[in-house]
Amino acid sequence: MRNWAVFACLWCLAASSVRAQAPPDEVATVYPAAPSILPPDALGNRAWVSTEFLLWWMKRGPVDAPLVTTAPGPGPNAAKLSGPHAVVLGNECLDYGLQSGLRATFGLALDDAGIVGLEVSGFLLSNGVNHQLLVSPKPGQPILSRPVFDVLQNAESVYDISYPGSDFGYFELLSRSQLAGAEANLLGYGLGTEAFSLDILAGVRYLDLQEDLELRQHSTLVTPMSTFGTVAPKGSTLAIVDLFQTKSRFFGGQVGMRFDQKFGAWSASVAAKLALGVNHQSIKIAGASYLGQPGQGTIGQPAGILAVSSNSGRYESNDFSVVPELRLQLGYNVNANLRLFVGYDLIYWTNVVRPGQQIDRSVNPGLIPIDQMFGKTAGLIRPLVPFERCDFFAEGIHFGIDFRY
Repeated sequence: MRNWAVFACLWCLAASSVRAQAPPDEVATVYPAAPSILPPDALGNRAWVSTEFLLWWMKRGPVDAPLVTTAPGPGPNAAKLSGPHAVVLGNECLDYGLQSGLRATFGLALDDAGIVGLEVSGFLLSNGVNHQLLVSPKPGQPILSRPVFDVLQNAESVYDISYPGSDFGYFELLSRSQLAGAEANLLGYGLGTEAFSLDILAGVRYLDLQEDLELRQHSTLVTPMSTFGTVAPKGSTLAIVDLFQTKSRFFGGQVGMRFDQKFGAWSASVAAKLALGVNHQSIKIAGASYLGQPGQGTIGQPAGILAVSSNSGRYESNDFSVVPELRLQLGYNVNANLRLFVGYDLIYWTNVVRPGQQIDRSVNPGLIPIDQMFGKTAGLIRPLVPFERCDFFAEGIHFGIDFRY
């Protein structure tokens, strides 16, 4: 009887021991893998690197002043804004076309579970260019003039590029625009499951927009003309350059969220960020005029028509700025380490300076070398620096590859 009691006790202990040992798949079912800030399907990897090819469009560059006018025929008010005229260049927005670029990103999980991480990213777009050329092939036809407002006469006036019986030539506009940026963020897991995750981020952001607008005029005299304080003979040439350069640089902190959703080997993500900070704005204006006389060489002055001594130089300012960003992405996991993706980006930026808005067309003829009044600096000192600001945006698509290890 005692032997049966001992046997029963041993059987109960063995049964309870077997029930306490769950198979491995039961453990996985009860305790699923924890979500993380790592890219989709990157659990077990501690770092990720991605490279993207960008195709972006930027907001067109505004030119708020008429630059070149024409008229149907000669006359005392020909091509003036107060007379018969047509604006053939200016009062427009310059299109810089499609700009290509590259973006590189490096990320690192700071803990074994992938709950906290660091991500650093930077991008650079190619130069966008807008180039326009107006030529008067027949001497003086068509009429091409540069309209200004004469503050001494308090009236509209023009400086001729090409006019019948006076001179002929061409006018050239060249504008360039380039955008770059960088950011560094701490990433933290917010909530989610094996299928989706919502992460939060906080960090710093930098943006750099550099642009210029160069206006060039070249005219050949067909009759003698009073200019540069002298009488230039027939066959003399005038070359005039007005240059406007702007830079906007943003430095600030940012916060944001990123949502990732998995569909098997496919994944989709949406990221939204908001940066607040300081926008450092810089404007540089310079001009030059040259007179070439047959057999007498060339003389020059450091002033053009719209860029003269009253507004030439470098001007700087700091303003508060806001930069929101939206990023959409669709990816495909080739394997546990490699992912291909395509997406859309939109960046908005407040309080930037752009070159076409820094033109003051009110002028004092005494500051313009080609004017016969040059050197007589009476009256109002113009042009000045408007220091106009506007909002800016850039958007486009990206194609990339992401490697996790």
